[in-house]
Amino acid sequence: MRAIAEAIASGLGMAAKSLAGEALAAHFTWIARFVAIDNPTSSALTRERFGWQPTGPELLDDIAHAGYCA
Repeated sequence: MRAIAEAIASGLGMAAKSLAGEALAAHFTWIARFVAIDNPTSSALTRERFGWQPTGPELLDDIAHAGYCA
């Protein structure tokens, strides 16, 4: 989540900052529980099970170069 926030902040020309506890809950409201979870993910199971191979950019590259923050 930190890397995603930093990529978005960079695209907006802003600094990212870390939030915890009540500040996190106040900023993200209902989604704060999900933002706070340490949830590493992998596409390995999907690749293995379905033979899927991604063809697009990786998430952080996509955020940085796709113009979402323009």
